[in-house]
Amino acid sequence: MFFSVPIVAASLIAAAHGTPITAVSPRQDAAAPQAFEILRPYSGKPSERPPSYQYCGIAFNVTDPVSNLTTRCSGEHGPCAKSSSEPAKPERLLDAAHPGACADARFSFWLDSFRGIEDYSLAVRFVEDGSGSGSEVSQEYGVEQVRVGVTPRINRENFPDSWRYQCGGSNFCTSIVDRVEAPFVEE
Repeated sequence: MFFSVPIVAASLIAAAHGTPITAVSPRQDAAAPQAFEILRPYSGKPSERPPSYQYCGIAFNVTDPVSNLTTRCSGEHGPCAKSSSEPAKPERLLDAAHPGACADARFSFWLDSFRGIEDYSLAVRFVEDGSGSGSEVSQEYGVEQVRVGVTPRINRENFPDSWRYQCGGSNFCTSIVDRVEAPFVEE
C-alpha cells in the first residue's frame, strides 16, 4: 500500500497537466559475447630421436567473456612422437573424459579433434559456481552455470594470416596462431 501512494499521486499530477504516462522500456544492453577468446594457442610435437619425450603439448590463454576472467591452460597427450629404439610411453588422453587443467580450476579444456599439431580444434569449459565471482546472474541466484565453447579447426587454411608452423632438424615441430574464438555450444 505504501508503494502505491506515490505512483497514484504521480498519475494524478500527470493527468492534471495533460501529460500522457508512458511505460519506459528496460535498458537494452548490447548482446552478451557468445565465445571464449583464446590467445596464442601453441602446440608442439617432440623430436622422434632418442631419448624422446613422446608427448605432444598444447598451451594457451583463454578469457571467458561473461565473467571477464582469464587463465592459462596447458596439457599433454599422446604419445604422438615414437622412437624406433624406445618402447612407447603410456597413453595420455586429452579428451572430454580426461580434460586438461588450467591455472583457474573453473576452466578446463580438451582436444575436440586432432589430426596433428598442424590441424586440431579445442573445446573449453568454464563453470561458475555462484560463489561471488563471475556473472551477476550466477552471483545473484547462487547457481552453477556451465559454458562450453569449441574452436574451428586450427590450421593454415582457417587462419592464413596468423598461422605459424615450423620444424627443426631434429623434427621438433611447433604451431601457433594469434587469436581464436570458441563459440558457445550446448553441452
